[in-house]
Amino acid sequence: HLQMCEVRVFGYGKEKDEDDDDQSKRLTIVRGSHADTWQNKPWGSDKLFDNKLNTNMFKNECFHDQNSKWAQVHLDGVYTITRVAILNRGDCCAERALDIKVKVCRKGKCEYFGKPKDAGAGKWLDIRSKEKGDTIRFETSTQHLQMCEVRVFGYGKEKDEDDDDQSKRLTIVRGSHADTWQNKPWGSDKLFDNKLNTNMFKNECFHDQNSKWAQVHLDGVYTITRVAILNRGDCCAERALDIKVKVCRKGKCEYFGKPKDAGAGKWLDIRSKEKGDTIRFETSTQ
Repeated sequence: HLQMCEVRVFGYGKEKDEDDDDQSKRLTIVRGSHADTWQNKPWGSDKLFDNKLNTNMFKNECFHDQNSKWAQVHLDGVYTITRVAILNRGDCCAERALDIKVKVCRKGKCEYFGKPKDAGAGKWLDIRSKEKGDTIRFETSTQHLQMCEVRVFGYGKEKDEDDDDQSKRLTIVRGSHADTWQNKPWGSDKLFDNKLNTNMFKNECFHDQNSKWAQVHLDGVYTITRVAILNRGDCCAERALDIKVKVCRKGKCEYFGKPKDAGAGKWLDIRSKEKGDTIRFETSTQ
Protein backbone atom coordinates (compact mmCIF):
# COMPACT_ATOMS: atom_id res chain seq x y z
CA HIS A 1 0.00 0.00 0.00
CA LEU A 2 1.12 3.53 -0.84
CA GLN A 3 -0.94 5.97 1.18
CA MET A 4 -0.55 9.73 1.74
CA CYS A 5 -3.16 12.29 2.76
CA GLU A 6 -1.43 15.39 1.32
CA VAL A 7 1.92 16.34 -0.18
CA ARG A 8 3.64 19.72 -0.04
CA VAL A 9 6.79 20.58 -1.96
CA PHE A 10 9.19 23.41 -1.10
CA GLY A 11 12.02 24.91 -3.12
CA TYR A 12 13.20 27.91 -5.10
CA GLY A 13 14.68 29.14 -8.35
CA LYS A 14 12.40 28.18 -11.22
CA GLU A 15 14.65 27.64 -14.22
CA LYS A 16 14.10 29.24 -17.57
CA ASP A 17 13.45 27.08 -20.62
CA GLU A 18 16.92 26.00 -21.79
CA ASP A 19 15.87 26.38 -25.41
CA ASP A 20 14.82 30.01 -25.06
CA ASP A 21 17.71 32.40 -25.68
CA ASP A 22 15.44 35.47 -25.68
CA GLN A 23 15.63 35.44 -21.89
CA SER A 24 19.32 36.40 -21.94
CA LYS A 25 20.28 39.90 -20.91
CA ARG A 26 23.49 41.80 -20.41
CA LEU A 27 24.88 40.99 -16.97
CA THR A 28 26.66 43.35 -14.61
CA ILE A 29 30.42 42.88 -14.22
CA VAL A 30 31.43 43.93 -10.72
CA ARG A 31 35.21 43.67 -10.99
CA GLY A 32 38.13 42.45 -13.07
CA SER A 33 41.32 40.63 -12.17
CA HIS A 34 44.59 39.41 -13.60
CA ALA A 35 47.96 38.50 -12.15
CA ASP A 36 50.29 40.78 -14.06
CA THR A 37 52.18 43.82 -12.81
CA TRP A 38 50.63 45.60 -15.78
CA GLN A 39 47.58 46.04 -13.53
CA ASN A 40 49.24 49.26 -12.38
CA LYS A 41 49.66 50.54 -15.93
CA PRO A 42 46.88 52.23 -17.92
CA TRP A 43 45.76 48.92 -19.47
CA GLY A 44 44.51 47.04 -16.40
CA SER A 45 41.53 44.68 -16.15
CA ASP A 46 39.25 47.57 -15.14
CA LYS A 47 39.37 48.54 -18.84
CA LEU A 48 37.39 45.40 -19.70
CA PHE A 49 34.11 46.83 -18.39
CA ASP A 50 34.47 50.64 -18.29
CA ASN A 51 32.07 51.20 -21.24
CA LYS A 52 34.75 53.14 -23.11
CA LEU A 53 34.88 51.70 -26.60
CA ASN A 54 37.93 53.29 -28.26
CA THR A 55 39.81 50.37 -29.87
CA ASN A 56 43.18 52.13 -30.10
CA MET A 57 45.16 50.64 -27.23
CA PHE A 58 47.32 53.75 -26.92
CA LYS A 59 44.25 55.80 -26.02
CA ASN A 60 44.32 53.81 -22.77
CA GLU A 61 40.80 52.38 -23.03
CA CYS A 62 41.79 48.74 -23.68
CA PHE A 63 43.16 45.89 -21.57
CA HIS A 64 46.61 44.57 -22.51
CA ASP A 65 48.73 41.93 -20.80
CA GLN A 66 51.88 40.41 -22.21
CA ASN A 67 53.08 38.32 -19.27
CA SER A 68 50.44 36.48 -17.22
CA LYS A 69 48.30 35.67 -20.31
CA TRP A 70 44.98 35.62 -18.50
CA ALA A 71 42.28 37.96 -17.25
CA GLN A 72 38.90 37.53 -15.57
CA VAL A 73 35.69 39.44 -15.06
CA HIS A 74 33.49 38.66 -12.09
CA LEU A 75 29.68 38.78 -11.83
CA ASP A 76 27.53 39.35 -8.75
CA GLY A 77 26.39 35.72 -8.63
CA VAL A 78 26.03 32.48 -10.58
CA TYR A 79 24.18 32.81 -13.90
CA THR A 80 23.59 30.68 -16.97
CA ILE A 81 25.98 32.32 -19.46
CA THR A 82 24.83 32.20 -23.08
CA ARG A 83 27.04 34.74 -24.82
CA VAL A 84 30.35 36.55 -24.32
CA ALA A 85 31.25 39.48 -26.59
CA ILE A 86 34.81 40.81 -26.92
CA LEU A 87 35.57 44.18 -28.51
CA ASN A 88 38.76 43.54 -30.47
CA ARG A 89 41.71 45.89 -30.69
CA GLY A 90 41.50 48.05 -33.80
CA ASP A 91 44.84 49.80 -34.23
CA CYS A 92 47.09 46.75 -34.45
CA CYS A 93 47.45 42.99 -34.18
CA ALA A 94 43.74 42.08 -34.37
CA GLU A 95 44.58 38.47 -35.33
CA ARG A 96 45.79 37.79 -31.78
CA ALA A 97 42.13 37.49 -30.75
CA LEU A 98 41.89 34.14 -32.54
CA ASP A 99 43.99 32.59 -29.78
CA ILE A 100 41.73 33.72 -26.92
CA LYS A 101 40.03 30.87 -25.07
CA VAL A 102 36.98 31.79 -23.03
CA LYS A 103 36.06 29.78 -19.93
CA VAL A 104 33.16 30.08 -17.51
CA CYS A 105 34.03 29.39 -13.88
CA ARG A 106 31.85 28.50 -10.92
CA LYS A 107 33.41 28.67 -7.48
CA GLY A 108 36.86 28.24 -9.01
CA LYS A 109 36.06 25.32 -11.34
CA CYS A 110 36.25 26.39 -14.99
CA GLU A 111 34.61 24.92 -18.11
CA TYR A 112 35.58 25.73 -21.68
CA PHE A 113 33.03 28.07 -23.29
CA GLY A 114 34.50 28.83 -26.72
CA LYS A 115 36.76 31.13 -28.73
CA PRO A 116 36.33 33.79 -31.43
CA LYS A 117 35.73 32.49 -34.95
CA ASP A 118 37.05 35.66 -36.57
CA ALA A 119 39.22 38.62 -35.59
CA GLY A 120 37.87 41.76 -37.22
CA ALA A 121 39.88 44.81 -36.19
CA GLY A 122 37.83 47.03 -33.88
CA LYS A 123 34.85 44.64 -34.11
CA TRP A 124 32.72 42.83 -31.53
CA LEU A 125 33.55 39.11 -31.52
CA ASP A 126 30.70 36.87 -30.35
CA ILE A 127 31.16 33.56 -28.55
CA ARG A 128 27.96 31.60 -27.82
CA SER A 129 27.46 28.51 -25.73
CA LYS A 130 25.84 27.67 -22.38
CA GLU A 131 27.57 27.24 -19.02
CA LYS A 132 26.80 28.24 -15.45
CA GLY A 133 29.24 30.42 -13.58
CA ASP A 134 30.13 33.59 -11.71
CA THR A 135 33.43 34.38 -13.46
CA ILE A 136 34.46 34.65 -17.13
CA ARG A 137 38.11 33.79 -17.75
CA PHE A 138 40.13 34.72 -20.85
CA GLU A 139 43.38 32.92 -21.66
CA THR A 140 45.92 32.99 -24.46
CA SER A 141 48.97 30.92 -25.33
CA THR A 142 50.59 33.78 -27.24
CA GLN A 143 52.60 36.54 -25.58
CA HIS A 144 49.82 39.13 -25.72
CA LEU A 145 46.27 39.17 -24.40
CA GLN A 146 44.38 42.26 -25.54
CA MET A 147 40.67 43.22 -25.39
CA CYS A 148 39.05 46.66 -25.48
CA GLU A 149 35.78 45.72 -23.77
CA VAL A 150 33.92 42.61 -22.62
CA ARG A 151 30.18 42.06 -22.36
CA VAL A 152 28.54 39.02 -20.79
CA PHE A 153 24.98 37.85 -21.43
CA GLY A 154 22.91 35.28 -19.59
CA TYR A 155 19.97 34.68 -17.27
CA GLY A 156 18.77 33.05 -14.09
CA LYS A 157 20.80 34.26 -11.14
CA GLU A 158 20.99 31.39 -8.70
CA LYS A 159 20.17 31.73 -5.05
CA ASP A 160 22.85 31.03 -2.46
CA GLU A 161 22.84 27.24 -2.09
CA ASP A 162 23.49 27.57 1.63
CA ASP A 163 20.44 29.76 2.23
CA ASP A 164 17.33 27.69 2.92
CA ASP A 165 15.26 30.77 3.84
CA GLN A 166 14.65 31.29 0.12
CA SER A 167 12.53 28.12 -0.12
CA LYS A 168 8.79 28.52 -0.50
CA ARG A 169 5.86 26.21 -1.03
CA LEU A 170 5.65 25.37 -4.73
CA THR A 171 2.51 24.92 -6.80
CA ILE A 172 1.59 21.36 -7.78
CA VAL A 173 -0.25 21.45 -11.10
CA ARG A 174 -1.27 17.79 -11.41
CA GLY A 175 -0.82 14.29 -10.04
CA SER A 176 -0.35 10.92 -11.73
CA HIS A 177 -0.17 7.20 -11.01
CA ALA A 178 -0.74 4.06 -13.05
CA ASP A 179 -3.36 2.23 -11.00
CA THR A 180 -7.02 1.62 -11.80
CA TRP A 181 -7.66 3.03 -8.34
CA GLN A 182 -7.34 6.42 -10.05
CA ASN A 183 -11.08 6.09 -10.70
CA LYS A 184 -11.87 5.43 -7.05
CA PRO A 185 -12.13 8.22 -4.46
CA TRP A 186 -8.46 7.93 -3.51
CA GLY A 187 -6.74 9.15 -6.73
CA SER A 188 -3.57 11.21 -7.02
CA ASP A 189 -5.60 14.44 -7.11
CA LYS A 190 -6.00 13.91 -3.35
CA LEU A 191 -2.29 14.61 -2.88
CA PHE A 192 -2.69 18.34 -3.42
CA ASP A 193 -6.34 19.21 -2.79
CA ASN A 194 -5.62 21.06 0.49
CA LYS A 195 -8.05 18.81 2.37
CA LEU A 196 -6.25 17.54 5.44
CA ASN A 197 -8.50 14.89 6.98
CA THR A 198 -6.21 11.92 7.64
CA ASN A 199 -8.94 9.28 7.78
CA MET A 200 -8.68 7.54 4.43
CA PHE A 201 -12.34 6.56 4.46
CA LYS A 202 -13.31 10.22 4.45
CA ASN A 203 -11.98 10.18 0.87
CA GLU A 204 -9.40 12.94 1.33
CA CYS A 205 -6.25 10.75 1.07
CA PHE A 206 -4.43 9.02 -1.76
CA HIS A 207 -4.26 5.21 -1.60
CA ASP A 208 -2.80 2.73 -4.07
CA GLN A 209 -2.17 -0.94 -3.41
CA ASN A 210 -1.13 -2.16 -6.87
CA SER A 211 1.12 0.14 -8.89
CA LYS A 212 3.10 1.29 -5.82
CA TRP A 213 3.99 4.71 -7.15
CA ALA A 214 2.55 8.20 -7.50
CA GLN A 215 3.85 11.53 -8.76
CA VAL A 216 3.11 15.21 -8.41
CA HIS A 217 4.14 17.61 -11.14
CA LEU A 218 5.30 21.24 -10.85
CA ASP A 219 5.03 24.03 -13.42
CA GLY A 220 8.76 24.00 -14.14
CA VAL A 221 12.18 22.94 -12.87
CA TYR A 222 12.99 24.09 -9.32
CA THR A 223 15.63 23.37 -6.71
CA ILE A 224 13.68 21.16 -4.31
CA THR A 225 14.73 21.47 -0.67
CA ARG A 226 11.86 19.87 1.25
CA VAL A 227 8.99 17.45 0.68
CA ALA A 228 6.30 17.09 3.35
CA ILE A 229 3.90 14.13 3.47
CA LEU A 230 0.77 14.18 5.60
CA ASN A 231 0.57 10.63 6.93
CA ARG A 232 -2.59 8.59 7.25
CA GLY A 233 -4.06 8.85 10.74
CA ASP A 234 -6.72 6.23 11.08
CA CYS A 235 -4.65 3.11 10.37
CA CYS A 236 -1.34 1.66 9.26
CA ALA A 237 0.82 4.78 9.77
CA GLU A 238 4.01 2.66 9.81
CA ARG A 239 3.68 2.05 6.07
CA ALA A 240 5.06 5.55 5.50
CA LEU A 241 8.54 4.39 6.55
CA ASP A 242 8.80 2.48 3.28
CA ILE A 243 8.10 5.50 1.06
CA LYS A 244 11.06 6.54 -1.10
CA VAL A 245 10.93 10.07 -2.47
CA LYS A 246 12.66 10.91 -5.75
CA VAL A 247 13.00 14.18 -7.64
CA CYS A 248 12.80 13.86 -11.42
CA ARG A 249 13.92 16.21 -14.16
CA LYS A 250 12.70 15.50 -17.67
CA GLY A 251 12.16 11.85 -16.76
CA LYS A 252 15.48 11.22 -14.99
CA CYS A 253 15.00 10.67 -11.26
CA GLU A 254 17.39 11.11 -8.32
CA TYR A 255 16.82 9.74 -4.83
CA PHE A 256 15.79 12.54 -2.43
CA GLY A 257 15.09 10.73 0.84
CA LYS A 258 12.49 8.94 2.93
CA PRO A 259 10.57 9.65 6.16
CA LYS A 260 12.53 9.12 9.38
CA ASP A 261 9.38 8.57 11.44
CA ALA A 262 5.76 7.67 10.82
CA GLY A 263 3.57 9.59 13.24
CA ALA A 264 -0.10 8.87 12.61
CA GLY A 265 -1.80 11.92 11.14
CA LYS A 266 1.47 13.90 11.24
CA TRP A 267 3.47 15.81 8.65
CA LEU A 268 6.62 13.86 7.75
CA ASP A 269 9.48 16.05 6.53
CA ILE A 270 12.13 14.92 4.04
CA ARG A 271 14.92 17.42 3.37
CA SER A 272 17.66 17.32 0.79
CA LYS A 273 18.49 19.24 -2.41
CA GLU A 274 17.78 18.17 -6.00
CA LYS A 275 16.58 19.93 -9.14
CA GLY A 276 13.45 18.72 -10.85
CA ASP A 277 9.92 19.25 -12.11
CA THR A 278 8.33 16.06 -10.70
CA ILE A 279 8.27 14.48 -7.23
CA ARG A 280 7.90 10.68 -7.31
CA PHE A 281 6.82 8.48 -4.38
CA GLU A 282 7.52 4.75 -4.42
CA THR A 283 6.98 1.86 -2.03
CA SER A 284 8.00 -1.80 -2.04
CA THR A 285 5.12 -2.88 0.20
CA GLN A 286 1.79 -3.96 -1.20
